[in-house]
Amino acid sequence: MKKLLFVAILAFLPIRAGNVAANKLTGTAAVVQVSTTSTPVRWIQFQAKSDNAADAFYGSCSDLTATTKGFALPKGSGQLLPVNAQGGYDLAQVCVYAAMSDIIYVSWETF
Repeated sequence: MKKLLFVAILAFLPIRAGNVAANKLTGTAAVVQVSTTSTPVRWIQFQAKSDNAADAFYGSCSDLTATTKGFALPKGSGQLLPVNAQGGYDLAQVCVYAAMSDIIYVSWETF
């Protein structure tokens, strides 16, 4: 009975969902910010097209360079940076590196 009451109470609690947005980034063989403006988000998801010429990379803009490429994002794969306990991510601090004309899709949920 207690569990049923708890579930019923949860059903009436307000759930605040943010807006989900997406962006298509075209590779320039250089490090590119996901956003040029500071945008706090709950989570970020990357998706590399399967017909890209090479693997892409993602990471912190302060660490990702043409020679230090961060975390690999193989062709045709995706990666989710889940909600974190420290308050989320800032899109202006997240960068990607992709070969010329390769496509990376990035989606996120704002607060």
